[in-house]
Amino acid sequence: MAEAVLTRETAFAPDEVDQMVRDNMRLVHYVALQYQHKAAALGIDYDELVSAGMIGLWEGLMRYDPTRAKWTTCAVIHIKGRIRRLIRTTKRQNRIATVPLEHQVAADEDSGNALKVYDILPSRDDVTTVEIRDWMDKLPARERHVVSRYMDGYKQHEIGDEMGVSQAHVSRILRRTVQRYFEA
Repeated sequence: MAEAVLTRETAFAPDEVDQMVRDNMRLVHYVALQYQHKAAALGIDYDELVSAGMIGLWEGLMRYDPTRAKWTTCAVIHIKGRIRRLIRTTKRQNRIATVPLEHQVAADEDSGNALKVYDILPSRDDVTTVEIRDWMDKLPARERHVVSRYMDGYKQHEIGDEMGVSQAHVSRILRRTVQRYFEA
């Protein structure tokens, strides 16, 4: 049985692709330099930017359609897209603080034993149905509707369609509401 090989038809022949990558490496460096300052603030090395840019260059080669745009326009769009994606994911990872559950955060005043993160985290048993109902009753009608639908298993885009708003807006409402719950 012959293996099926998936190939994408491109505007360039396979031997031209290697040459195009070599010929456009300076373009990748040029675009990477535009993002170097922003990336350095996040701890991203210049080499990582270039690597992401090279992936973008290759994507541009694979998706280039000469009837739609010039080659350099397509290449720059894909290079910038890959570099921006790297920056976005790094920002997202930097925002998420990770602490091991066994990390000691304090010492118990009475016994002198070490308190770990998992000792002070609330569990599902700590939140009763009555507390949630009381909290839900205090919410404005719109937020109450969004939270109750979400808790019933509706997806954010379904709630948004029902209310006539975008999924992103529903996400913001949920985030604000949950934030207020934990602040209270």
